[in-house]
Amino acid sequence: MSNTATLTDRLRGIYRIPITDGLGATGGGEEPDNPHAFVRHFETPPIQKEAAREIERLRAGIRAYLDGDYEHPRRHRPGKCAHGAYYYEECGSCIDAHFTALLSGNSAQDRNPGS
Repeated sequence: MSNTATLTDRLRGIYRIPITDGLGATGGGEEPDNPHAFVRHFETPPIQKEAAREIERLRAGIRAYLDGDYEHPRRHRPGKCAHGAYYYEECGSCIDAHFTALLSGNSAQDRNPGS
C-alpha cells in the first residue's frame, strides 16, 4: 500500500493498524483479505473527504500522462495535433494543456470519471 493510499484512507477516517504480535486478528474489525491488519472507521468532516477525492483525481491525471492517455499528437495519426505537431513528434503544448486542464478541474478524467 502506498503512502498516498494510506493518506486518502486516513482522510476518509479509515485507519489500518498492523497486527504484529504474531497471533493475527482475533476479533471484529479485521479486513477479510488481510488478517494481519485491524481496521477502524471514524467520522470525518466533509473537507477531508473532498481532499481525498482531489488527491485521487490528481493522481489519476498524472497516471494518465505517464500512461500516454491524454490528448497526445499520437491520437491524431496520421495528421497533426491542435498545436501543429505530427503524430511522431512530442508536443509540449499538448502536455501543458493536459496539466492545465487537470489543475483547473477541466480534464478528460474529470469529465469521464473511471476512464
